[in-house]
Amino acid sequence: MKSQPTPSIDDTLLAVAERQSDQWRVLLARRGDQPSVLDARTFSSDAAIAAWMGEQRCGDLRIVLPAHSTIVRSVTIPVASQGQMLAALRLQAEGMFLGSVPLVRIGLGVLEGASESERQGVIMAWPESQSGVTLNPKLEAMTRYVPEPAAMLVLASGDRPAISADRSVGSIAIAMRSPTKGSLEIRATRETAVSEIDGDGAWNEGLRRALVETALNAGMEPAQISGFVSDIEASTERSGDRVLMLDPDLAGLLGGKLDVRVSAASDGADWWREWAIPLAALVVACGPLSDLSKMRRLEERVAPSRVERFVERYSKPSRALLVSCVAVAIVGVAPIASAWLRMKTLEWKMPMEPSAFEAAQRKVDQRIALYGEISKRTLPMAKILGDLACCTPDGVEIALMGIGGFPEDHPLSLRWLGMHGAAFANWAVNGEFARRNDPSEPMVKLKDGCDLLLAFGVRFDDRVTGAFSEFAKGATIVHLDIDPSEHHKNKRANLAIHGT
Repeated sequence: MKSQPTPSIDDTLLAVAERQSDQWRVLLARRGDQPSVLDARTFSSDAAIAAWMGEQRCGDLRIVLPAHSTIVRSVTIPVASQGQMLAALRLQAEGMFLGSVPLVRIGLGVLEGASESERQGVIMAWPESQSGVTLNPKLEAMTRYVPEPAAMLVLASGDRPAISADRSVGSIAIAMRSPTKGSLEIRATRETAVSEIDGDGAWNEGLRRALVETALNAGMEPAQISGFVSDIEASTERSGDRVLMLDPDLAGLLGGKLDVRVSAASDGADWWREWAIPLAALVVACGPLSDLSKMRRLEERVAPSRVERFVERYSKPSRALLVSCVAVAIVGVAPIASAWLRMKTLEWKMPMEPSAFEAAQRKVDQRIALYGEISKRTLPMAKILGDLACCTPDGVEIALMGIGGFPEDHPLSLRWLGMHGAAFANWAVNGEFARRNDPSEPMVKLKDGCDLLLAFGVRFDDRVTGAFSEFAKGATIVHLDIDPSEHHKNKRANLAIHGT
């Protein structure tokens, strides 16, 4: 069975939701110079909202964040471009919270100031210790949050404050314009709701205290505050745990900023009052204060690379210790295992080679032992050569392998023989030839070489003999060596003597 294709998302659509008691109020709107409100519905669960948004092909949801989960700060900044003022606010926010609040949980806004040379900057933060509104993961992925105090900025008009309070969660949001400074005073606080006999009285006292503090911060004279609070209490509307004080002409206040196409909006002021907070949040999300409506619960993480996943996975102490133990075991066992594997591979490829190698090694060991024993039990070679040289009239020549066996400063020493030796040493063996001016001239022998050549432990290397057939051509060669394999190997001797 073929799966149904996923419907495309309409990027122009936007949904705004507010949680009230046990139900959700959700607006569906289309972005534009004047946002259009297309539908207004209530839902009992966030799963129903997700299903409805899928049907509407809407992939952007803004949820009103209760005031008790929000921190509000107001600062004064000099007039500059919008980007520069927001950057200045971001720096101030970082200095205020010092990393305790992630940047995705901070909203920034710029309002009109008391003079033309300055503006009022608003910083709203959502601490991680506050859960806010709980959603299912599917809906959370498409959700951004609009703080309730940001919506109150839109609803505050003239000298009338905008108040929204909910006793069930202890949330209080107040926005009022300062009569002296001209700026907006914003307050978001939490008053713990109690369930004692005088619980309602304690809640009212907490709400009254928040109004007094807001009025004082706005620059209102203390003598006027008592009458101000009494007027506010008289004009607020209560519905269960909800307390609202809003502009009576909400249709005129919000209707000029929104194109409301919901038929129920024409029924009267009750609909506008019921939907005032979501409508004001929509104005924030689509207007110049939109940076206040982009809070997220969690940072959007870019998919980590393989290296980052590996580092993150093995950064835990238990896994790091396990990897270290395995690495130590591999380092200790790997050389032994590798040598054993190489040996087994050689035995498989060349089954006869290991035994042949062992046999050759045994011969080498035997020869070394033989040489060592000979050096202990026989007379030194220098002594033998010295005695023999004294009995001969010609002299002693030394091959490279025999350097040090006979003193070179001895009167009978002819020093080295061969291509590295002296000319007279080679004449003594091969005979003396006339000097040639050109290599093409024939060689003319002037004197014969030796009649008898006694060779002790030499190899008759080509660097000593040159052409083997011409070396000591007229001499009788007696070759003495303890290694019989050297006899007749390069130069055939007249007499080969094997020393033992």
